[in-house]
Amino acid sequence: MGNLTVLGGLIIKLFVVGLPLIFLLLVIRNKKSKTRLVIFSCLFLLASINTFYFFKSSDDGKKKVAKEMAGYYKLDELNDSACENCKLNLSPDYKFDVIQNGKITGHGKWSIDFDAESAGYYLVIDGGPNGIIDDSRREIEFLTYPVKYGEDN
Repeated sequence: MGNLTVLGGLIIKLFVVGLPLIFLLLVIRNKKSKTRLVIFSCLFLLASINTFYFFKSSDDGKKKVAKEMAGYYKLDELNDSACENCKLNLSPDYKFDVIQNGKITGHGKWSIDFDAESAGYYLVIDGGPNGIIDDSRREIEFLTYPVKYGEDN
């Protein structure tokens, strides 16, 4: 089922991107006929606006999910050792801070990705688990080797 979802998404993207290109080729090809030129130019313009809207709305949806996932998460294990007072603060600009005993000890990057099988987004943290599907607990199992402040990313 997941493969069909991915295939369907790919077909939709090809259609959304391909249609304006087809109309552009028809505009270039039919320069001599004024009527066809106007018709294909209008269709090219409408298809281009539709393409822009399609990609803009999908990006807005991803940003909305990222804002919902941002915030504080309890961190159970840091650098292969148990961590009692550890938190991760995920900010909406896709960066995180490691807070240990009230002090910021490191930072890194995070992102979200789409899972076709569950038809939902999941959290991807550099040095963390591969995916956190259950966001309701707001708990991260482990984090290894976050970048310490003063070091480059």
